[in-house]
Amino acid sequence: MLVLWREFVETLSQNSAIAVRLLMTLELVVYTNHYMLGELLLVMVNSLKSSAGGIALQITKPARAAGLVEEDAEGDATRLASVYVYGFDGLLVVVDADRVSIEDRAELVVTAASDSSSIYRGEAASVEIAGNGYQVQLPGCKEAGFAIGDDGYTLPVDNVLLIHNGRHARLAGDLATIRREQL
Repeated sequence: MLVLWREFVETLSQNSAIAVRLLMTLELVVYTNHYMLGELLLVMVNSLKSSAGGIALQITKPARAAGLVEEDAEGDATRLASVYVYGFDGLLVVVDADRVSIEDRAELVVTAASDSSSIYRGEAASVEIAGNGYQVQLPGCKEAGFAIGDDGYTLPVDNVLLIHNGRHARLAGDLATIRREQL
């Protein structure tokens, strides 16, 4: 087994970009205890992009999984969530403004601030239609250390979307666990 692992690592080292993404994804799986295939598929990576409203992230599948959008039988949006975006070093917490109570929101923010030793101003934003999917505007993401072109690893949980830079997989997993316990 060790020999196979070494060969695998050597193969990955030939393409560092793939290796870094794979290792960050594996870290997310290990730290958040998402061993079920169904949950693993919900860990998505997209690059932050420039949009008319500032910086945004394409979140089509994670938004559906988190319940931030609702669609009719034809796939047309019937509800796009108004959200609050809270920033911490390497982590953004996107919370449905209408479906997550102030108390639950406060618990998530306090935990993230405590564990990351940082907090940046939370701001209202929205989930929007973008092309054939959805995107979310990310006010405050620059202060949290994100820039256009950076990877945004997303972890959806009921009415909350956790976006991290790959180095905060454990904290994102902890916040997902807290959110599940709130329900």
